[in-house]
Amino acid sequence: MAAGVLGLAVVGAVVAGVILALDLVMPAWAAALVAAAAFALLAGALGLVARSFARRAAPPIPKTAMHQLKLDVEWLASRKRSSNGSS
Repeated sequence: MAAGVLGLAVVGAVVAGVILALDLVMPAWAAALVAAAAFALLAGALGLVARSFARRAAPPIPKTAMHQLKLDVEWLASRKRSSNGSS
């Protein structure tokens, strides 16, 4: 958890550094706007990459749980058959 918080602090420092560097060649408001647009494009590109990975990934199949469920259904069916025959 602490690593995540420190990671966010690093991201904030990088953003501030980019804005301050751009401030040397343009007004501060424009530097902030350019930095925001650049980071938005980067976030969008990374989102598209993540989406393509997610689409190619196979859904997880809980093989053990499915096997146990089949056994439970068979057991329940055998109990129902045996209770029907004894009545």
